[in-house]
Formats: sequence, C-alpha cells, structure tokens
Amino acid sequence: MPGDVTLSSPSRLPRWLARSSTPIRLAGLAVASLLLWLVLSRPSAPPRRLNERSVDNAPTHVSTPRLRQLKGTQRSGLGDRMQRACGEMDEPMTYWLDTFERMETGSGWCSSLEGGDHEKERLVKAASRQCGSWCIWDTSTEELAGWSLQTGDTGACFVGFRSPHHCDEWLSMRDKLLESE
Repeated sequence: MPGDVTLSSPSRLPRWLARSSTPIRLAGLAVASLLLWLVLSRPSAPPRRLNERSVDNAPTHVSTPRLRQLKGTQRSGLGDRMQRACGEMDEPMTYWLDTFERMETGSGWCSSLEGGDHEKERLVKAASRQCGSWCIWDTSTEELAGWSLQTGDTGACFVGFRSPHHCDEWLSMRDKLLESE
C-alpha cells in the first residue's frame, strides 16, 4: 500500500544479510552478542600479592623506583631490603628506613645492637612484618620484648626493651601478630 512504512529497506543492508531469513539474522546477532559478552565479562587476573610481608619474600629484582615514588632515595644493603619488603611512601617511612640503613653502615649513635648480628636479624625479620612501627615486638620469644625507635642528636636507632615499657600501650599489636603466625 502507498501509506505503509518499512523500518529498513533491503537496499540499505549488506547483500548477504538482506537475502537471509529472519532466523539466520537473529542467530548471527546472538553469536555476535555472545562473543562481545565473553570478551567484556572475562575475569581479570587477581592482583599479585605476597602471602606475608617479609624480607625473605621481597622481590630481588630492582622494583624500588616504583616503591619510592615520593622520596626517590637510593638505598643499599639493609635499607634496600627493608624498602623492598615495606615500601617507601611518605616522610615517616623514609625516616624509619633511614634508621635501618644507618644501623648497617655504622653511622649514627647506635650502630650495633646488644645481641650483635643475631639480634639484628631478629629485628629485621620482626620489622618486615611491622613496617613503619616505632615499637617493634619480638614474636620469637615468650617475653614481652622488642625494639623501640629512639631519637638522639645524631639520628635514630632501635633499642631493645622489655616490659614494662612505653610500648606496652601497643601490646594488642603483638597479640595480632601472634594470631597471624
């Protein structure tokens, strides 16, 4: 009829589609929609995470430029190991990491701990699970003991402590660490 309007004219469609029947058109549309849905709903890979923050689990390749976006401090030795385990994202963390670096280089007012290298390794292991803490609990012993960051005229240092101590205020942190082990 002269007044009838069609929604699409066969001349505007591709030749293969204009000649196809409606079920074939719908099947093609369904396949295209399914492929699009599969591509868009594909799960992304889960973020890569370390099971536990630890100096032993820290990557050994040079990934530190990404970790020290704020300061850009080039570290070496113990400072670098701790930076890879904990990251460096603000000024307090930079100060905390500087303490570990000075401990190894022997600069500052406390270049050695009372227990020597054995105590230093215990401190490093504990600190890698308590990144940025100024009171680091030693969970390798039953005693309420650890290391406290003390400041002096020439810098800062971790000094061993036993309870009672001002770090007892954060005793709940030790309990949480023991629960997670």
